Amino acid sequence: MTIYFDDIQIGAALPTVVNEPLTQIQFVRYSGASGDFNPIHTVEQAGIEAGNNGVIAHGMLVAGLLGRVVTNWIEPRQVRKIAVRFTAISRAGDVITCRGQVVEKFEVAGEARVRGEVEAVDQNGQAKVKGEFIAALPRRVAGKGSS
Repeated sequence: MTIYFDDIQIGAALPTVVNEPLTQIQFVRYSGASGDFNPIHTVEQAGIEAGNNGVIAHGMLVAGLLGRVVTNWIEPRQVRKIAVRFTAISRAGDVITCRGQVVEKFEVAGEARVRGEVEAVDQNGQAKVKGEFIAALPRRVAGKGSS
């Protein structure tokens, strides 16, 4: 389904994505995929020695989950920018919910764009990753001025 610039209102919510609980197996797989083999993500004792009370998720793993809230809403080719900041660590067993909303509509060189804010929170509502995105959206009527 195409999302049109003309139909989007400021404050419009992106569809929420509730992920399966994070697992240590997921952390090991992400280590292999990303090349980040820091043992705090895969070895319980290393996580404890680092002061984390066990293994922790890669921040970029959770950021990737957060990015899906945007790319599930629009086509990846429409994304112009995604920026994130890490606010808390995530652990195996955390259920990460990703949500977002449109906060601005604007135009750049004739391209209709929206800016949105997104966040990934755990089952207790604690923010793990926050960010923003900019995306280009088609207009229903080509060449019509911005809203």
